[in-house]
Amino acid sequence: MHSVREERPKPNDQKVWDAYWEDSGYRGKWLYDGIAACYRQFIIRPALNYFVFRYFPSRVCVLHAGCGSGQVDVQISKAMHLTAIDISGTALRKYALCHQTPVNLLQGTIDRLPILDRSYDAIFNLGVMEHFKTAELERIFCEFNRVLKTSGKIILFWPPVYGLSVRVLAIVQRLLSRTLKNPVKLHPEEHTLVRSREQIEALLKLAGFVLCDYYFGVRDLFTHQVIVAEKVAETRYD
Repeated sequence: MHSVREERPKPNDQKVWDAYWEDSGYRGKWLYDGIAACYRQFIIRPALNYFVFRYFPSRVCVLHAGCGSGQVDVQISKAMHLTAIDISGTALRKYALCHQTPVNLLQGTIDRLPILDRSYDAIFNLGVMEHFKTAELERIFCEFNRVLKTSGKIILFWPPVYGLSVRVLAIVQRLLSRTLKNPVKLHPEEHTLVRSREQIEALLKLAGFVLCDYYFGVRDLFTHQVIVAEKVAETRYD
């Protein structure tokens, strides 16, 4: 049985993300959604499974922080005790439909997690961190630290400026806008793409994490910088 706990996400952000996960929108959105779904299931899911099962022990408590539609973590939910949180109620409804295995669903924001301290062994997300500004990212990393147990790990699939999807989607967005003669946004605003290892290490260090792995390659067709980090110190956001 899936349960959804109501929190108080930022209204504007929730509206933007609900619109992103809705099936209707600009002309041709059905095509974009179909391609994105295939990409998540056949490219991203195997890549995520590789890193999660390499770095997270089985049957541990794991948080999917910004879960979206749930197309990528079906196998993970069968092997681990999974909680999924998202700001969008629309995304959570889609998520529930994707999963036969019980998953604890929460609605809320990842910069103010409605979760007790040291509740999880691990956290992961995909295509989430780039939508936040630097100050917000600092808050999010400190929240990750707060809810993780000692030596807990995080895995982040974070698009870099040099990623293939960033370049391709920019071209597609321009073409659609010209064709439809109206500005088209394929996804909510991306504020912080990965630019360097040093950038990521600095953010992690501020929040009490150390970088364990930093991968960019063929497993996800050069679309994400995969970041694996471990909690090494307790820290709180003031």
